[in-house]
Amino acid sequence: MQPTRLSCLLLAGSLSVTAWAQNPNPTLAQPANAQQQPSEMPFFRVDVVARSIKAINFHHRRGSTEVGLLGTALAPRSKGEARVDSRTGATQVEIRIDRMQPAGDIGDEFLTYVAWAITPEGRPQNLGELMLDGDGTKLKAATELQSFGLIITAEPYYAVTQPSDAVVMEGVVKQGTTGTITPIEAKYELMPRGMYVSRLPAEQRVKWSVEGKRSIPLDLLEARQAMAVAKSVDAERYAADTMRKASTDLYNAESFLKSKGDTKKIQSLARNVTQLAEDARLIAVKRQEEEYLETQRKEAADRLAAAQTAAEQEARRRELAEAERKIAEERAETSRLRAEREERERQRAERERAEIAVARAEADAARAQAEAALKEAEARKAEALAAAEVARREQAAAEAARKAAIEEQARLRGQADDAMARASKAEEERVRMRQQLMAQLNTVLQTRESARGLIVNMPDVLFEFGKFALRPEAREKLAKVSGIVLAYPALKLEVEGHTDSIGSDAFNQTLSEKRAETVRTYFVSQGLASDTIVARGYGESRPAADNTNNAGRQANRRVEIVVSGAAIQAPGVETSSVTQ
Repeated sequence: MQPTRLSCLLLAGSLSVTAWAQNPNPTLAQPANAQQQPSEMPFFRVDVVARSIKAINFHHRRGSTEVGLLGTALAPRSKGEARVDSRTGATQVEIRIDRMQPAGDIGDEFLTYVAWAITPEGRPQNLGELMLDGDGTKLKAATELQSFGLIITAEPYYAVTQPSDAVVMEGVVKQGTTGTITPIEAKYELMPRGMYVSRLPAEQRVKWSVEGKRSIPLDLLEARQAMAVAKSVDAERYAADTMRKASTDLYNAESFLKSKGDTKKIQSLARNVTQLAEDARLIAVKRQEEEYLETQRKEAADRLAAAQTAAEQEARRRELAEAERKIAEERAETSRLRAEREERERQRAERERAEIAVARAEADAARAQAEAALKEAEARKAEALAAAEVARREQAAAEAARKAAIEEQARLRGQADDAMARASKAEEERVRMRQQLMAQLNTVLQTRESARGLIVNMPDVLFEFGKFALRPEAREKLAKVSGIVLAYPALKLEVEGHTDSIGSDAFNQTLSEKRAETVRTYFVSQGLASDTIVARGYGESRPAADNTNNAGRQANRRVEIVVSGAAIQAPGVETSSVTQ
């Protein structure tokens, strides 16, 4: 982390962005019912990514000042500066950048870099394209803005109207910056990576390579990319005139390239194609939006007319239903009177049948009571005889079980004594093997005891500074460690990478993971089973010493190899399984 850096990342993963008092790009505007829009609508209708920087108020006619340009995690080696000169009529901006990688290294979709001025309200203004000369570039631009922040992004072509989220550099206040500076928090929107070309067929995606750089001008590659993106949103239909002009200029540029014509002419035509294609894309998206809204208005009118017709039909249906209800009520009253008369007759007959049934039931109950008393007496006698027999048998079984339990207890006591003797002997053997293994490993690399197992320490000097490739002496030591471990079956290795606090969290995390994976790969190449080794990177999260001094930072730059397994398990410690 850089303490002087003024910008802070607020990447919220695909968060919907609230309005920030600016006119949105037509490609980003979303209707209220965007979830119902047809599949042919432009694929640029997506959530954007929010980010914030510090905008600077370059006071009118206060002379020139310089601000620094620092590389983000996408271009950590890049550095540069910008001179801002506030004059009457326009603000002049002169940018110089060194140690910049080709845009294609960030992603296949990117061909160039674009400088942006971001207002405090979040409105972006394209200041121009930064074309690399080697690993450096310069740009002179002018803007009518007075308060703004500076960013550099990787883009598919120079004429884009909304910055991508591939922010490679951001403006910061330098130590020697002069003048009155008022920091203003500026939030702005970014197009998520791949949004311009994600739905293009593979053959229409421009691939940036060393061979392409030598044979095809960058401006022509951008023109092809811009035309493919415009066609993908049906710009040939909605902006036909503009697309015809762009196609004619692209054809002429391609013809000049085939005939090895004037390079300046090719570049001029190609840049015009890029601008026309971007204009056509914006026109197409806007007109598709208008068509969609008109369709929604027409559907709403049709629904209103259908609702009115349905209301009239419902009124007629209710009148008929009311008439049928009255007829049904009259019929129901007649049926109710008839049912009451039949119910009275049924109840009288039911009472007569009930009286006869009660008399029969009383007689049957008396007879059944006598028979039940006789059966109950016989059953009690049989139960008494059976209970006596069961008690005799249970007593005999209990005596036999007591004798068997005594014999089993004696047998188990003997087995327990034998098991304890074997466990004691196995524990002594594990302690001896653990001490022997630690002594062997200590002859190669510093090794210490821990509850997790034996920890072998690889210091940072066995790697190139800031890299993960093994030095020759590291390979020699790891080869010896491999030979020692192969002599002990069923051992497990956990390779853990650690760094000091210098550099960004992301860089340190990646470096620790790659160093740990390099050591694991080397162990596998030496014959160790891959399923017994796991590699993890902890970055700067687990320091072994103080990071405020060189000695402490050197101690923190390490790779630790945790050796464990049942063969060397410490007393009272359970071994953990190694997972990939």
